Amino acid sequence: MSEQFIIILEYPNYAISTYGQVLNINTGRILKPGINTGGYYYVILCNNKKKTIKKIHKLVSNAFLDNPENKKCCDHIDRDRKNNNITNLRYATSSENNKNKGIQKNNTSKCPGVCFDKNSNKWRVRICINGKRKHIGLYNNFNDAVTSRKNQETIHYKEYQPLQ
Repeated sequence: MSEQFIIILEYPNYAISTYGQVLNINTGRILKPGINTGGYYYVILCNNKKKTIKKIHKLVSNAFLDNPENKKCCDHIDRDRKNNNITNLRYATSSENNKNKGIQKNNTSKCPGVCFDKNSNKWRVRICINGKRKHIGLYNNFNDAVTSRKNQETIHYKEYQPLQ
């Protein structure tokens, strides 16, 4: 797919591309994005001498993606917050967006929903469904626990399951 630019409605001096680049129409230059504390690219846009910070993934999704279900979040399919290509973005509910989040820093098993339970001396598997944590089972073998978790993700998370 070739790169396409569309004028940003609220900021008519700027255009956003399908690749996540922001063009200043007056100067013909591509803006250099910053990175916020959450790891998202952003740009500062001006309109009527008022400066506003805008996340690039939201500019891309608003310009190029349909949102018939009026979902509030914009999800990065590959979980790379710096990849703002239109093919990597989709609208999601908060719950759907949480299904595709990465591994937490304090997760020692390196698999979401799998932890070692010292009381039973087994691997515990859990999954969050509709905001409720559900116990899947206890496993002697780590690989069996991971397989069980992946199977549950396939059943409950469908297209929002983590890419791994």
